[in-house]
Amino acid sequence: MDTTTTARVRIADIRADLDNYSKTSTWRRGIAAAARDLCDDLEEAARFRGCPGEVPAANADELRALLLNGAGDWQQFSAGGCALVANEDIAERYFPPSRRDREFRRCDANPVHLLNIQAYALANASARIVACWRSLARRAGIIITK
Repeated sequence: MDTTTTARVRIADIRADLDNYSKTSTWRRGIAAAARDLCDDLEEAARFRGCPGEVPAANADELRALLLNGAGDWQQFSAGGCALVANEDIAERYFPPSRRDREFRRCDANPVHLLNIQAYALANASARIVACWRSLARRAGIIITK
């Protein structure tokens, strides 16, 4: 018997749940902003799939694939221009002013340094979205797998 059900969790509920995460540091506020951006992308995917406002995924793997928007992983998503592309924007989102100069100096030695950091932050944002989605589906009595 297949216990996978398309979990019709509302994206607005995921956004509300994401607001419960701590945003006490620049890093955490950056992850929250990335999660909001990913929810915007998820809204677009839902409209395209004919279920506006709802998560069109039956399990966590499908949701992760939707969030990746065709990219193979978060590194490819970040480097491929699906998120912030300017080093200044990435540094501003994830680092306090006191650390930005240090991160820019690291970029001189490794030009993809900030893209790697952004990929890590996007993976965290995605994990938060998936955790919220699972929690909301569980509360709604929707059985999901994976």
